[in-house]
Parts: sequence; structure tokens; C-alpha cells
Amino acid sequence: MKKICIVGAGRVGESTAQILAKEELCREVTLL
Repeated sequence: MKKICIVGAGRVGESTAQILAKEELCREVTLL
């Protein structure tokens, strides 16, 4: 995958973004 947008920058969104970055599952993560 190239880009992922996570709607909701609370604890769940933060944790999800961190896991995606750590596992290198996409190139870009955006939090809204």
C-alpha cells in the first residue's frame, strides 16, 4: 500500500499509525 489515512487522532488512531509505521505496511500515514 502507498497511503493510509486514519480518521481520529486519539489513542486508537495513534496506536494504529505507530503499528503501520513499525511494520512498514505503507509509505505514508496521515492522521486527521
